[in-house]
Amino acid sequence: MAIFEWKPQYSVGVPELDEQHKVLVRLINELDELLASRFDLVKAQALFRELVDYTIYHFATEERLMVRFQYDEAGYQAHIRQHRQFEQEIKSVLSDIDQITTTD
Repeated sequence: MAIFEWKPQYSVGVPELDEQHKVLVRLINELDELLASRFDLVKAQALFRELVDYTIYHFATEERLMVRFQYDEAGYQAHIRQHRQFEQEIKSVLSDIDQITTTD
């Protein structure tokens, strides 16, 4: 069973972003499935790297669209700060994961 099921109410009404959100949900579910089954460190590291890379790609898309459609400046700046903070956090987790050994 998936840890996170996509529901229509999660839609932001922008097809490009909704599709990207679905990819992020899929990646999270794949990582959870890997952790719940026979753990494979190399696969976990690769999957988490893919999640980090796709998150950064998604944030760039979101930010581009916010500028294009003249999103409220204060809201835009707050959203950007959230993106940068989250990027730092997941990169930190990725660094920790990359230092794990199979013995750990």
